Amino acid sequence: MIVEAMKMENNILSPSDGIVEKTNVQEGDKTNTATCLIKLVPAE
Repeated sequence: MIVEAMKMENNILSPSDGIVEKTNVQEGDKTNTATCLIKLVPAE
């Protein structure tokens, strides 16, 4: 996932493999640090 903040792109990496179960934001949404961006479930 790439998050843009103050015109800089920040890569958000998962510490392990997983499958995206749900996305809680859309491109262009404004968020804060408490916002859950996606829900991952373990890859089998």
